[in-house]
Amino acid sequence: MKICVDKGLCIGCGLCVNLYPNLFSIDEKNGKAETVYKNIPKNLEHDGSQCSDICPVDAIIIVNER
Repeated sequence: MKICVDKGLCIGCGLCVNLYPNLFSIDEKNGKAETVYKNIPKNLEHDGSQCSDICPVDAIIIVNER
């Protein structure tokens, strides 16, 4: 599974980082969310599949599911 953050939509609210710190961080240069992994490890796939639902601006996109 792969996820990405649409930087054009992200408002940097940090909700994804607060709820899924193992998957997201905040880019210190632009203040927007970024993913920690290019490919989500198997043990975090459940979190990965849930995280797109929590973004208030729908900036988290599931790119590929295995």
